[in-house]
Amino acid sequence: MPAANPNVTVDLDWVRAHLDDPNVVFVHVGGERAEYEGGHLPGAVWADGYGDFTVTRNGIRALVPLREEQEATLGRLGIDETKTIVCVASGKSMWPYRAYWVLRYYRFPSIHVAERTVAALAREGIPTTTADVAPAPTTCHL
Repeated sequence: MPAANPNVTVDLDWVRAHLDDPNVVFVHVGGERAEYEGGHLPGAVWADGYGDFTVTRNGIRALVPLREEQEATLGRLGIDETKTIVCVASGKSMWPYRAYWVLRYYRFPSIHVAERTVAALAREGIPTTTADVAPAPTTCHL
């Protein structure tokens, strides 16, 4: 089990300072793609909570994906192990924390959850967009 991470969350100022950082990937994690389509952080990629951070094996639902499955998902999202990931959701949601937990399970080197939802960040002046992001696929090694 990975060691405890005292820096699980990132605050408003951190988000503001890293919106354009090419080494940071904001991952909008949710249960419905409409959440992302309704507005997300600029450059944020969409990840489906169930589809990208859970699997069903032997009739058991919501298990952790196998290492190779998770590597393929991250690669499809344009994320490799050199990036810092910040998980965020439109509103109150378990999905950013699920993604965080799965990636900590595989000891992803730099994973966080935004302290605030996209809606709360927008109220603080953080820009949002409805533009779809098509990440360039890459290879990730967990």
